[in-house]
Amino acid sequence: MARDLGVVGIAGRASGFDHDLRRDFPHAAYDRVKFRVPVYQKGDVEHRMQVRIDEVRESLSIIQQLVADLPGGAVRVEIGELPRRPHRPRLRGRLARGDLSLIRTAPAIGWRVARSRTRRCKTGRR
Repeated sequence: MARDLGVVGIAGRASGFDHDLRRDFPHAAYDRVKFRVPVYQKGDVEHRMQVRIDEVRESLSIIQQLVADLPGGAVRVEIGELPRRPHRPRLRGRLARGDLSLIRTAPAIGWRVARSRTRRCKTGRR
């Protein structure tokens, strides 16, 4: 039923829909690690919570596998002086309620929020 309704993610896996992008379409290092995709049948609160718990355990297992596979050598190296950029550096990100921009004002001041606004979905209806 979850598949017929297009339910994916935690609710889908708690309802018997065995689908996971990391396993089905591996990207980054997912093709080099072994993990189990938790799937339950009832779709109730208990099984949705159990999917979350199992996914945390699997994530920790993935991290352990990747750390064990790291090559030897320094993890941190000095890169020296970076060239100055003529403009202020910005960080931009997508949030659940819209975009967020951070602008570096000065080294002593740090980062400040320059703009934060919510974008509404346009449906064509008034």
